[in-house]
Amino acid sequence: MYPKTKDWYFLLNVKYILHFNNFTLHLKYQSKTIVIMKMRFLFPHKFKIYGWITLVIGLLLGILLQLNNVEPSGDFSTTKVFALYNDGFLTEKDTGFFKIIENDISDEIITLLIIIGGVLIGFSRLKVEDEFSFKLRSESLIWAFYVSSALTILVTILIFGGIYFNFLLYNLFLQLLFFIARFHYVLYKSQKELSYEE
Repeated sequence: MYPKTKDWYFLLNVKYILHFNNFTLHLKYQSKTIVIMKMRFLFPHKFKIYGWITLVIGLLLGILLQLNNVEPSGDFSTTKVFALYNDGFLTEKDTGFFKIIENDISDEIITLLIIIGGVLIGFSRLKVEDEFSFKLRSESLIWAFYVSSALTILVTILIFGGIYFNFLLYNLFLQLLFFIARFHYVLYKSQKELSYEE
């Protein structure tokens, strides 16, 4: 606990003055470093619940399609969309740049739901966002990158055929999901240890 002197109250005021600036300020007070920081590039806390709803819907739809080996078709999921470029992989017509093509958008919708939901969960502020939570978030992001990269290397060396291309598709989400799982696990673990000590 820092001493309640005039200098300390001045530093508290500095914190509020710098609240809307996007940088970290390190202040020296009696050979101790006081870190005043504002988390950059994070969504408001209320976005986290929308992220969970979006992610769960996307995952359930994706799992349902994979387990039943179903591709929704018909007026609901097939529509005309703008294509920056169409190489004619699934259809030989309307190839080239800047085309309006007919496409089943179910895969695109599920992909967007999972990615948007995951980003909102992983990068929304906590109720109490501080230097410790920032450290956990950064370490979890690095950990997820390493694990995802290692898994990709192993699969590339050991797995062949169509299942390899399926993995590449799932790998779009793996790093984000690894990050979310690890961040919330270490956050829960640290909070549990803190409550146990109290």
